Amino acid sequence: MTYKGHIANGTVVLDEPMPLQDGTVVRVEVVAEAASTVLHPDIERFTGVLPADVAVREVYVDGMLKKHS
Repeated sequence: MTYKGHIANGTVVLDEPMPLQDGTVVRVEVVAEAASTVLHPDIERFTGVLPADVAVREVYVDGMLKKHS
């Protein structure tokens, strides 16, 4: 079973109460935090400029081939 929790004052605290008896052996695994989804404002202003279904790399390569052919 996997339970989610956090550290408070150096102690593991489960987010939801669980029926674990005192002395129950547990294993604690530190989970890496998710990468920040906050974008720099200069990048954020371009969000949504290209439709999600555009194959950006292909468009770029096609443009470069036309420019340098």
